[in-house]
Amino acid sequence: MTAAWAVAATAIAVFAFITASDNDADAERVDAAATQVQAIERRVNRRLESFSGQLESGPFTARVENLEGAIRDIRDLIATRDRQWKRFEARNKVLNGKITFLEQAVRDLRANQDAADQTTTP
Repeated sequence: MTAAWAVAATAIAVFAFITASDNDADAERVDAAATQVQAIERRVNRRLESFSGQLESGPFTARVENLEGAIRDIRDLIATRDRQWKRFEARNKVLNGKITFLEQAVRDLRANQDAADQTTTP
C-alpha cells in the first residue's frame, strides 16, 4: 500500500516539476514523463500483485489457517465443557433433592423415635 502512495507522490512530483520548470513545456517532455510514470506504475502494480500472491499462499496464510483451526478447536472445547457443566448442574440438583429428602426422613425418624420413647417411658 505504501508503494502505491509512493507512486502517486512521484507522479505528482514529476508533473509539478515539469509544470514549474517550464510552463511552455513541449509535448515530447510531457509524453516522456508520462511514459516514465506509466512504467513506474506497471512496476509497482507487479510488485503489489506479487506481494498479494505471497500473502495468499505463503506461510502467513498457513499461520492464519492454523490459528483459525485452533480457534475452532477452542470453541468446540468450550461448547463441550458447557454441555458437561449443564449435565453436572442437573445431576447436582437431583442429588441435592435426594439429600434434602434423606435429611427430612432422618428428622422424621428421630421425631417418631422421640415420640415413641416418650409414650413408653413412665
